[in-house]
Amino acid sequence: RHPAQLYESLTYLALFLWLYANHRKNWNKARPGFFTGLSLMSVFSARFLIEFTKEGQFVHEVFFPFNMGQLLSLPLIILGGFDHPQDP
Repeated sequence: RHPAQLYESLTYLALFLWLYANHRKNWNKARPGFFTGLSLMSVFSARFLIEFTKEGQFVHEVFFPFNMGQLLSLPLIILGGFDHPQDP
């Protein structure tokens, strides 16, 4: 068994510090919605990977290659990758 909550908390802290530093450095060069998309993609990608260390919570998760947390993370990773058009 792995301490998945500890992995998650340390990963999210590192992501917060990295995203905050990037935002402070590049806030005036970034397009609108860039940091929101980057945040969604990085946080839910990390969650997707950390879910591999967790044990299955439901009986049906034994038969699927991904658990429910990973399946729920996929749409948000995809949403973060969309290029949002700028206002005219």
